[in-house]
Amino acid sequence: MSAARDRPGGTKGTTASPRAARSSGRRSAAALVGLLERGRRSFDAAAVAATSTALEDLSRLDAVPPRLLRRLHDVLLFIAAHPPDAQVHARAERELSRLAAHIGRLDRGGEALVENSGLPGSTLATTFSLALTERLAARHADDIELLSVDGDRDFVMAALGTALDPLEQEALSEDALPWSSWLARFAGSEARRRLHRLVRIAAATQASAPLRESMFSACRVFVRWRLRGAATLATARVVGPPLFFHTALERVPVLRARDLEAPIAAVAMSKRERAALTATAQDVLATLLRETDPITYAATTETERYDLGRGLQIALFFMQPPHKLALETYACYLLFKNGIPVAYGGGWSLGPQCRFGVNVLPPFRGGESTLVVAALLRVYAQRFAARVFAVEPYQIGKGNADGIRSASFWFYYRLGFRPAQKDLAALAAREYARLGPGTRTPVPVLRALAESLLVFRIDPRDRSPYVAPAALGLGVTRHIEARYAGDRELARRTALFALASNLPHGTRLLPALASWALLLDAGGGTAGWSAGDIRALVGLARRKAIAEADFACRLGNHTRLMGLIRSLAARRAV
Repeated sequence: MSAARDRPGGTKGTTASPRAARSSGRRSAAALVGLLERGRRSFDAAAVAATSTALEDLSRLDAVPPRLLRRLHDVLLFIAAHPPDAQVHARAERELSRLAAHIGRLDRGGEALVENSGLPGSTLATTFSLALTERLAARHADDIELLSVDGDRDFVMAALGTALDPLEQEALSEDALPWSSWLARFAGSEARRRLHRLVRIAAATQASAPLRESMFSACRVFVRWRLRGAATLATARVVGPPLFFHTALERVPVLRARDLEAPIAAVAMSKRERAALTATAQDVLATLLRETDPITYAATTETERYDLGRGLQIALFFMQPPHKLALETYACYLLFKNGIPVAYGGGWSLGPQCRFGVNVLPPFRGGESTLVVAALLRVYAQRFAARVFAVEPYQIGKGNADGIRSASFWFYYRLGFRPAQKDLAALAAREYARLGPGTRTPVPVLRALAESLLVFRIDPRDRSPYVAPAALGLGVTRHIEARYAGDRELARRTALFALASNLPHGTRLLPALASWALLLDAGGGTAGWSAGDIRALVGLARRKAIAEADFACRLGNHTRLMGLIRSLAARRAV
C-alpha cells in the first residue's frame, strides 16, 4: 500500500483559514459543483481550502437547479467519506442535510428529474420482494403506498385468493369480480392502507416462503415511496470510531498475503443495535433500487460488525434458516467509510474457498476501490477461514455489458487474480503484455476473458482444485438419474434412510443434514465414516442453522466431508 501520511480523527487538519482562501463572491451552483468535483481527490492545502470555501458558498444558496442535484449529492458524499479535516467534513454533511429541503421546493418537472435517484425527499416508483415490501410498509407506513399491480389480473386474483377464507373463495366462484372491485373489497378503498392490506394477504397465501415470493414477483406489485424518513446514502450513518482524515486516497497496487492479515476488531452490538443496523441496510439498498437476499431475509441474531481501521467498518448479514443455501455460506456485507455506506456485495464460502462480488456505490467510484476489495477479502479470510478467492463472473463482464465496457477484468488482474483455465491465463498474459498507454483490449477478447474463473490464492503454492458449486448440483442430478432412474422421491427417501441409519441413536435429522442427504449418497454415503466424523457432521448441521459464520470456518476442517465434496465435483472438474 502507499505510504500516505493519514491522520486519525480527533486531530485538526490543514484547512487554510477561510480568509486566506480567495473567494470569487456569489458563484453559481454549477460553478461550485464543478469545483468540488475537480478537487475531491486532491488533498494539498490549496485544494482543501478551495473545497472548504466552495462548501461555505453553497450554504448561502437558497436553491440548487434540479439538474445539478444528483451531481451535488454524489460529490458531497465522496467528500464526507474522504474528508481532509473536521471542517470540510462538517460542511459537506451540512449540505447533504439540506438536500431534502432543496428537493422539497421542486415543481413537478423538477421532481421528475430526481425520481428513482435515492436522494432524500425524492420518490421511488418500483417493485420489491414480498418480504422487503412488508418491512418497508411497516417502517414507512405514511410514506409508501400502492402504485399499481401490473401482473396478469386473473393470476393475481387466483394467487392472492388462496389466502381468503373458504367462504370468501366460494363466493368468488359464484360471482367473479373484476380486478378493481376485487381490490376494493379485500384491500379497501383507502389508498394509504391498501398496500399494507394487500401485503398481508400475500403473506398469508398457502405456499412456502420461496413460492410466495415467486407468486408475489409475478403479481408485479409496484409502490410509490417518498423518501422522507428512510435511511438513504445522504442520511444513513453508523456510529463508529473517530473520523479518519485523509492526506491522500489509499490504493492497493497488488494484493499480498500480509494485506489480509491485519486484525479485524469485532464491534459489540445489542439486539436492538443489530435490528437497527439491518433496517438501515435494507433501507439503503432499497432506496438504490437494489436487494440482496441475506439483507432482505436477514437473521438479525447473526448480524456482525467489524472495525477495519482507516475509517472503515463492515457489517455482515446472514439469512434466516428457511432461506439459507444448502451447503455454501452466503453472507452479504455493507461497507462504511467514516460511517457512510460506500459499497455492498456478498461472498459465497465453501470450505477454504470464497466466491465474491463487490459493488462500489456510484458516488465513491474512482476513490479507494482497491482498498475496498482488500478490506473485504481481509474480513472473509479471517471470519470465514477463506484461503482461495474467486471473482463472481458477472463482475468481469459475463452477462454484464458494463463489466465489458469498463474492462473490469483488468482491475482484478492487476490486483493479482489469475484465470484458473490455462488457455485463458495464457490469453490474459499475452493481452496484458500488449497493453500500453492509450491502448484498449478488444471487446471479443474481453468477452472471452469474462469466461475466466478468476482466482487469488493467499498461498501461491496452493494448487488445490477450486470446487464449482454448480458441479455438486449436477453431480446429484446425474446420481439420481443413474441410480434411481430419475425417481427423486425414491432417491431422497433412500438417501435420508441411509443417513439416519448412521447417526448416533436419538439424533434428530436436522434440516441441514436432510438437505445434504443426496449429496452424501452421491458421494458414497457415510457408512465408512468414524463416529467422530459423524458427530462433527451433526455439529456442522447445528451451526449451519444458528451460526453460519462458524459453520463456514468448521466446514473446511471436516476432512471426510470436504473430500467427498471435492471428489464429486471432480467428476466435472473446472
